[in-house]
Amino acid sequence: MALQKKLSSTSLLDTKEIPVIGNYSIELVKVKKDGTTVITTSEAEFSVNGTKYTTSKGKLSIASGKEVKDANQVDTYEIKEVKAPEGYNAIEGSLKINVGFKLQGTKYVIDNDKVVIDSKVEGSKVEVSEDNSKITVYIPNEEQPGKYNVELYKVDEKGNVINSSAKFNINGSDAETKN
Repeated sequence: MALQKKLSSTSLLDTKEIPVIGNYSIELVKVKKDGTTVITTSEAEFSVNGTKYTTSKGKLSIASGKEVKDANQVDTYEIKEVKAPEGYNAIEGSLKINVGFKLQGTKYVIDNDKVVIDSKVEGSKVEVSEDNSKITVYIPNEEQPGKYNVELYKVDEKGNVINSSAKFNINGSDAETKN
């Protein structure tokens, strides 16, 4: 009788589902200050936890297939922009992202409530995919002011050029005409 109870106890243990190791990825996306337009004109360089990476077409995978073995696991990423795309200012400071996890069914996945971004970078944002397997970090860059060749003409109300010797003094966003 004692042997029977022990076997029955063992068979109950065998039916318990064991959590499956999960996987996740993180992608950085370089965007213009508007937050939506991806910068693909030239590449940016980043240091992530001390390792250098370069974007490709404005995007960079910094964690691909990273394993999650426990709901108490917290992964931390410190991201610094080493070189901005050509024509853009590099971000100042760094972004620190902490990623926490939860058990969903029998698999460990990203816990949206435990993804924390510590950033002084204005406009940076983080999105977690619907299936909680991917984090996308949007990092904005401000365009550098440039030098432009501009031809100005003084015209009348009908658009006819008048006084071709007019001189313009341009300061910032204001312009004034001098005769």
